[in-house]
Amino acid sequence: MNQLKGIIYYRVSTTEQAEHGFSLENQKETCIKCAEKHNINIVKFFSDDGVSAKTANRAELKELLKYCANKNNNVSFVIVYKVDRLSRNVNDYANIVTDLKKYKVQLISATETIDETPFGKAVGNIMATFAQLDNDMRSERTKDGMIQCLNSGRFPHRAKIGYLNTTDLQGNKKIILDPDRAKQIKYLLEAFSKGIYTQEELRQTLNKQGFKTREGNPLSFQMVNKILTSKFYTGIMVIKGKEYQGSHEPLITELTYYKNQKLLRNKKSVPSLSITSDFALRNYALCGDCLKPLTAGFSTGKLGGRYAYYRCYNKQCPTRKSFNKDKLEAQFIKLLEDITPTEENLTNFKKKVLDYWTNQYININKKNQDLEKQLSELQTEKTQILSLAKKQLISDDDFKEEFDLIKQKITDTQLLLQDTIMEDFDIQEALDFVITFIRQISTYWAKSDYTKRVKLQGLIFKKNPVFTNPTFATPTLTSLFNTKQYILEQNSTLVALRGIEPRFGG
Repeated sequence: MNQLKGIIYYRVSTTEQAEHGFSLENQKETCIKCAEKHNINIVKFFSDDGVSAKTANRAELKELLKYCANKNNNVSFVIVYKVDRLSRNVNDYANIVTDLKKYKVQLISATETIDETPFGKAVGNIMATFAQLDNDMRSERTKDGMIQCLNSGRFPHRAKIGYLNTTDLQGNKKIILDPDRAKQIKYLLEAFSKGIYTQEELRQTLNKQGFKTREGNPLSFQMVNKILTSKFYTGIMVIKGKEYQGSHEPLITELTYYKNQKLLRNKKSVPSLSITSDFALRNYALCGDCLKPLTAGFSTGKLGGRYAYYRCYNKQCPTRKSFNKDKLEAQFIKLLEDITPTEENLTNFKKKVLDYWTNQYININKKNQDLEKQLSELQTEKTQILSLAKKQLISDDDFKEEFDLIKQKITDTQLLLQDTIMEDFDIQEALDFVITFIRQISTYWAKSDYTKRVKLQGLIFKKNPVFTNPTFATPTLTSLFNTKQYILEQNSTLVALRGIEPRFGG
């Protein structure tokens, strides 16, 4: 008598292995005995180890269905230990059974009474329903446990970078500051809030200091962005849009966090510099004949030498000459020397800035007083809203809406108040640095790397400089370098001064 062919599928999840001791081998042996009892010849085994049955998206299950679909395999039965090994979702179970029926394959449970009779089908559906119910109840318990955990101030997941998961002497799980990384993360968050560093600059700074993630990798741009946008560092945990007060030590204030979000929202998109770092003037300096940006590159000489050059790419340009890189950049350095302000202009510039700085304190103090008054009124309004809620004189929905609104107003006012604070540093010393910087701009540019050269160029020139061969034409400068014009401007600001020292102080 010819035996009918069958296959066995068995599965165990990591949780089931840990909590219940479910064994793949035990399932396999029970299914083999069931096959022998029904005189079925097992031709193949499929197993998913450590995989949940919440969905049908399992590698071996997919292979099983593909195997059954192939008529050449001539499979008549699929044997499982229990229905929940196949699926813990009623819809998935029904779809799998439908597919097997389409392939003329019968499902057999080694420990349950399911078959093609109405009663057997009902038992199969009931088993699948109870499996899903068990899954749903587990999920609900997990959710309740997580909410309880969050309400107690404990983060139920892996700690954010800068923190570590640990257990105290009483066996309680807690999150502590990472002694190797917390200070650097704090520096990143606070430095960015000053508005004078880019994410990329801070990333490079930390990596140069030897910063490594817990996996041993350098800091990536994506990781920097995640750190800057995470409220976890203020001591607040955010899960599915809801906030919980954490018991871990904050690295920054909420005010610093909101300032960072404001800077991230307002930042201008900077086009990527997909140009070689050997040519800082490429796509920047303009051709004197057609006013198109110069391109640049290398050429190989007859004797094999490598030569760097700038060139006008415009086909309609009357000259389209190539210019030796060193010679053109030497002319650019001479241009920087020529535009360096005279000592008289620098002295007048310094006096003008000092006068402006002194006058600013008067305006700032007045603005601070107004903002502090607004903040006091908002705090009073917040207290009144809380009082209404305690006396149950306002609905929960109205309270949440009004309370969130007043909190946002308070945060915005605090940010404005912080923005009006004048930095507590020696303005005389700062100005001396700026003037030294202006005096030595040609030397700074010559000794800088590609990235700093590009930044310096943007700081110096209001319009792209024009190369007229063999020299550069008279340029249009920013007010920081056109000190004479700066002195004449009645509404000058110190925006250009801020950020010079931290970015180029080295």
